Amino acid sequence: MRIARNTLLNASILSLVLLIGLSNISLFTPKTANAATLTAVTDVMSRQKTGITSTHTFTFTLASTLGSTSRVRLTSANFSWGSLTPTFSGTGGCTGTAGVFNGASPFVSSITSVSSCDAADVVTFTVPTSTNPAAATYTVTVETDANNDGTYEDSSNVAVAVLTEDQVTVSASIGATFTFAVTAKTSGTVGSGGDTCETSGTTATAINFNNGVNLSTANQYTHCQTLTVSTNATGGFKTLVKQSANLTNGTANTINSYDDGTPPAVNSETTWTSPTSKGHFGFAASDTFTSSSFSTVGTFFAGFTGTTSYKIQEETVPVTAFASNVGYSLEINATQEPGTYTNTLTYTSYGVF
Repeated sequence: MRIARNTLLNASILSLVLLIGLSNISLFTPKTANAATLTAVTDVMSRQKTGITSTHTFTFTLASTLGSTSRVRLTSANFSWGSLTPTFSGTGGCTGTAGVFNGASPFVSSITSVSSCDAADVVTFTVPTSTNPAAATYTVTVETDANNDGTYEDSSNVAVAVLTEDQVTVSASIGATFTFAVTAKTSGTVGSGGDTCETSGTTATAINFNNGVNLSTANQYTHCQTLTVSTNATGGFKTLVKQSANLTNGTANTINSYDDGTPPAVNSETTWTSPTSKGHFGFAASDTFTSSSFSTVGTFFAGFTGTTSYKIQEETVPVTAFASNVGYSLEINATQEPGTYTNTLTYTSYGVF
């Protein structure tokens, strides 16, 4: 069979067109961008309450290496970050300087002077304070443009919650406490180097100098008690003691206050001396509180002046089971009239709250 010359020519032309077409398809295939996901993305807000200002600290792990000039873009219709200047830093020596945001979402900040910001580095991108929107959950899209060419290669979303109230008021009421106890001390001394305490005749509520026997002259008898305080008072506490009167017998004879009826002035206590007429009665304290002359505890003695209270304990901070001693000493000579002498001692202890 003979094929017409025109038919062969047309077939050749068609084949040439197809080859050219195929060649064009290969030449103009679109370039595809390889987007990656930023990982470990967080947005830590300094406050999450609606209507107040808060910073936003975004952290994320880079998926690509940043060029010397890059961009970070935040997309949010709810937060207003226009004209704010964020800060930029990273791990592994990653550094850069963030520029001011543009005025509206999406908020773009150019990062200049970028250095050593490689994939897997963790970036911190902090947005200054702005006012939180209404209470709700919001999503922010975080993107990076590694080469500042308008193509945001890597991105991720992060969700944050704005609350009606983000704070809890905590309160605790602590009641005032104070305990005071008096116990007998029947061994040892009033304080370091002080007079020895009598082993009997003393209880928490009574002191019996005789304890069933007559008193010897020219002999100092000391009966001791321990005073224990616990308090949470901010200013600590004070303890005072006073007498109802000088020791007096049934015929109104008295035993003088130490020293021979002339008690030393407050803060001028003296070491014990024997009476020069009849007898005398005094006391020593082991707490060396501020302004006390009981500095050599147990050997410096005071005497009662009428019914005046005398400070025997003082601490200026809260204490737990703070204990100190007080000793009451009596000495007579042969001219002291006979009889049973009595008086009453009253303690007053209180916290300074």
